[in-house]
Amino acid sequence: MINMLSVMGTHQGHCLWIFVVCVVLTADAAWNFKRPGGCSENVAFHTKVLKSFDVKAQSFCSLACTQEADCKGYNYETEESANETRRCELVGLRSDVYGSYISHRQGYAYFEEVEDSYHGHQDTCSQYHEADCPEGWVHWRTSCYYFSTVEKNDNDARTHCRNFNLGAYPVAITTKDENDFIVDYISEHYDPSSISHGFTIGANDEYMERVWVWYGQGSSLESGYTNWESATAGPNHLDDNRNCAKLSTTDRWPGGYWHEFACNGQNSRFICEIDRRTNPTSFKVLDTMRTTYGNYDFLAVKVLLPEDGMCSSGDCCTEYKNLCSFLGPFSPTGCSRPHITTSSTEYLRCESDYNDDINIRDTLSCNPSSNIASLVNSAFGINSASGGTNGNTFGFHQCGVQKCVASLSGSAAALSYTAGAMSGDRVAYTACRENNATLCQCPSGYFLWRCSCYRFDTSLKTFAASRTACQADYPGSDIAVIEDSAENEMLKQTVRDNPSYTDNFWYIDGYDHNADNSGWQYISKRYRNWQFSDFQSSQPNSGGAQCVAFWPAYNWQWADENCGSSYHFICEIDMRNRPCRCPSG
Repeated sequence: MINMLSVMGTHQGHCLWIFVVCVVLTADAAWNFKRPGGCSENVAFHTKVLKSFDVKAQSFCSLACTQEADCKGYNYETEESANETRRCELVGLRSDVYGSYISHRQGYAYFEEVEDSYHGHQDTCSQYHEADCPEGWVHWRTSCYYFSTVEKNDNDARTHCRNFNLGAYPVAITTKDENDFIVDYISEHYDPSSISHGFTIGANDEYMERVWVWYGQGSSLESGYTNWESATAGPNHLDDNRNCAKLSTTDRWPGGYWHEFACNGQNSRFICEIDRRTNPTSFKVLDTMRTTYGNYDFLAVKVLLPEDGMCSSGDCCTEYKNLCSFLGPFSPTGCSRPHITTSSTEYLRCESDYNDDINIRDTLSCNPSSNIASLVNSAFGINSASGGTNGNTFGFHQCGVQKCVASLSGSAAALSYTAGAMSGDRVAYTACRENNATLCQCPSGYFLWRCSCYRFDTSLKTFAASRTACQADYPGSDIAVIEDSAENEMLKQTVRDNPSYTDNFWYIDGYDHNADNSGWQYISKRYRNWQFSDFQSSQPNSGGAQCVAFWPAYNWQWADENCGSSYHFICEIDMRNRPCRCPSG
């Protein structure tokens, strides 16, 4: 509440107005500005600066913040300038226990609004340390971020991040708070005209179409946070090479939304990230890369081994297991059944925590088979001369089967592998397998091939009715989309091999939206252009026939057909975005 009293007086014939201003702050507006106890000198908010001006004393800066509706704290210059003033910056954010929005800034201190009855921010930024992030990087929560000043394509941006040799990778944005932080930082530090092409981020579906993962982490976007601008902006393109993603804050795509782009297309700025979470092992992660081996997905891992060659816990086998789980939903590699000579109980005990997908030999010589080396070299695009060899790759098998059992029981005797056994500069490689070992299962009446479930329906329906029947049959089911020659041949062979299937046409997904044989698209995929076709040489030959079907008279090649005709049809359920493992092939 503000009360104002005016008093009039005279002085040598002149009127003198004296204004007395009384300011009464109610209890809920009684603000204090305090420096969080864990913060050192030379730190400040680095974003959401509302106003900036010079003041004579800190009290003026505090008062200005109380009068600014959105002010939550301020940066205050600790040294006077030549004119005996100091810079005051009003900011619209508070930090949190991670020290969010706080960065190193020489000659400044920051203060946060704290109510008299509230002390929850007193330990804010106690986890912040200037050395946590390299020079030129920005600290936020448990990560460091590098915002590029040059433009590169996606592949070159990845290389740029990796070449820091800090375990950096293109940013993985896993929460709305993180996306907001990035948008705020870009808005504060970049001229919009310089970022018209957006910022490359780590999302990509290069590994499998429409299965988006974070590069470097290998974690899926399917069940996590996303910020795609719209259905048309992604992630759903099947007819081109748009397998990478960018974040944009420009007028064209405002709001920090994400968009699909070709990985080797338009150059743009990019963001690198270093995850500063506490690694529970003695292995320092330098780089990771997603890859495949057999029927499984792996994360190839490049690490720096401990200087003294000893794992801090005394058990490198368990630390290897913890390393894989720290990196995501992964398990270590090893414990191969052919080399288990003890009881099945011991093997099952070992198998419960480890996998045997890579053929290895049981030895205590610390030299695994060449398969792990081949896997990591393929993943990182390197060769044995500069990458993984039998001498610098490791897996759980190096502990031997007896050591495997001992390690699971926590015995210190499990340590049979040390960094001292490795040659070179302490850089080593290993592989962790993704924990999606459950094979995809199809509903009754469908069969599994590659990563889809198929059902042949011999009832006779129009194209529209066929789609409706598929969609009603099982969630995610629709008319079959044929994306390549192998899939096409498999479906045709299934028809040939079943006499009850050979008496009529079979609808598959295809619609000529131009009605002139020039605009064939997948109708179930939001009218994306075809990736593959197998029309008989005389087909398509009718502008009015806008659908497509297998034609028995032409050895089951395709023909354009009237969508109102009643034929058999093939349903498909795409399993690529489901939490299960697809078979190889």
